[in-house]
Amino acid sequence: MDVLTMGTAHRSKLAVSLRKSANEVHEAQRFQHRMFSEECGAHYPGRTFQPYASVRVGMFNFIDSGTLGDKQMVQGLNAADELTGASSISHLIGGVASHFRSPKLPPLCVSQQAVHSPSGLRFPDRDTGLKIRYDLLTLPVPIMKDPAMTRSDRRPAVRPRPVSSKLEHEIKLSVDPDCRLPRLPGTPLPRKILTSTYYDTASHDLARARITLRYRVEQGKKAWQLKLPLGDDRQEVEILDQHQLPPAVFRDLLVLHLGERKLTPIATLRVWRTGLLVRHNRIPAAEIALDSVSVVKNDCVIQRFRELEIEQAGPDEELLRGLERQLRRAGAHDHDGRPKLFRALSLPAPAPEAPPAPKAPPADHVKWVLTQHVRWLLAHDPGTRLGTQIESLHQMRVATRRLRAVFRAAQPMFVPEWAASLANELAWLSEFLGQARDLDVQIAYFNGESARLDARDRKPLAQFVAHLQTQRERLQQVVLSELKSARYFELIRRLRQAAQAPSIVDTAVTLHELAEREFRKLRKAIRRMGPSPNHAVLHAIRIKTKRARYAAELALWSVGKPAARFMKQARAVQGLLGHYQDSFTAGTYIRAFLKQSTGVRAGFVAGRMIERQRQRRDAIQKNLTPLLKTLVKRGKKAWG
Repeated sequence: MDVLTMGTAHRSKLAVSLRKSANEVHEAQRFQHRMFSEECGAHYPGRTFQPYASVRVGMFNFIDSGTLGDKQMVQGLNAADELTGASSISHLIGGVASHFRSPKLPPLCVSQQAVHSPSGLRFPDRDTGLKIRYDLLTLPVPIMKDPAMTRSDRRPAVRPRPVSSKLEHEIKLSVDPDCRLPRLPGTPLPRKILTSTYYDTASHDLARARITLRYRVEQGKKAWQLKLPLGDDRQEVEILDQHQLPPAVFRDLLVLHLGERKLTPIATLRVWRTGLLVRHNRIPAAEIALDSVSVVKNDCVIQRFRELEIEQAGPDEELLRGLERQLRRAGAHDHDGRPKLFRALSLPAPAPEAPPAPKAPPADHVKWVLTQHVRWLLAHDPGTRLGTQIESLHQMRVATRRLRAVFRAAQPMFVPEWAASLANELAWLSEFLGQARDLDVQIAYFNGESARLDARDRKPLAQFVAHLQTQRERLQQVVLSELKSARYFELIRRLRQAAQAPSIVDTAVTLHELAEREFRKLRKAIRRMGPSPNHAVLHAIRIKTKRARYAAELALWSVGKPAARFMKQARAVQGLLGHYQDSFTAGTYIRAFLKQSTGVRAGFVAGRMIERQRQRRDAIQKNLTPLLKTLVKRGKKAWG
């Protein structure tokens, strides 16, 4: 009887019998090889499939020798434990055969563990193939070494290198060749030379996304540095590494921006830096750097320029502006906004796409708004994956929320099924991002409360904060898993397509009418609010304020200043009600803290925090009424 056609009962009996002796284990191994070889041979007649085992990852690979040059393979996962493990063999008969015969898939059999990329399934190289799980039987199967594999093919396991991250908030100024730093209160920094090799795709995909990847050598220190957008600032991520190939962790972070495109060196810059560390009350407040930059190509300098950077090192942003004024008086002037790499490559400054003309068709306005929000989401995807700056996830969630609002407000303009499907997927994305954001807000709140307490009262609260941080770390793994899922990559593909060519139907509705409709819903809710609204009423008004604000954004360039004034007031109301919501959520966490910490001091601390939250909500409600009156007034002027 052929093993590929035998029934389930026969396979089960075979599984039992194959467990009896070591010889039968090897027979089971040959059984696996035969099934894969015959199945692959049936799909590709005339080709021979050879067994291969990767020592590095402990997987059975079945390589089509006819396409070995293309490095395509079928690969079986040899357990989680590389060297000792039992093979968990799943979905072989049903799953593999059906996947092989599917005309929609490449010659790889894949399961939920397949690696996905924005362009679909990622074709692997020899060492990092797609993982195939199959489950006919469970046996301890020894790893077969491929005699054709040389030592150079075996990569030693590399321990993950620590990743450091910091927020970068700086002001750039241009200077003349003879400019010198003025006398400022601070400590001179030693002069140093920095050599940076920048990497990007051939089409400068990273640069166009305001992302910088470079390999920097600084006084013997060698590191890979990645600069990511973070709101209006940037996040700098660094990995100390001697290897001059981009780290895999950076490629993983940039998967939406790179896809399968190759990273190559595009420019080398050598910088002579002199600087000054400015202190305020003996605390570092800012670092001033005067850079003399040389662009190097084939060991020859092809371009030179100078620039001045003021990087914030403390919380006082006003001090940064004061230093800027002093440096301008010393001869510094406006910078053109281009990063060093852009100047080296003679690229124009990164600038947002101009909005459509006021009288442009409504579809152009909707398309422009969708494009802005999709770009914002993509810009903060790498930082959300990294998880070191909570603002990255916050901004990604903001983009998701705004996209949902656009699909809701402009619903009459869209093909209904298309818009509803995208809105549902965005709701899924917003759900797990929102859970993480809520924890970030509460951890920040409790850390602030802890700083206000006496030393003896901090211990129980510190333990509770540690508990919340553990929950947040677990939730980060959930976020990361979802951002690696096929569902998320498909959503990104559809959003990119929507920004380029949204499915819009012919309709006579105007953007003014769409914004007016959302404003009327908000005004109705405010009128019904009453003198003492509860949490549910205020939460509903907050949601309607968001929707009215984002609908107004669609009509901003056609309506003009009245819409802008309404949006500004809606933002203020939304922010105030957001603080109310945070306060209400904090009460839930305080009760959880009290339940976990049963001591007398913990009860005292919880009581103080609950009272402060009550006072906070009372103050918000007191300030809310005049803000809402102004919002309604401006809404009437904008929408009638």
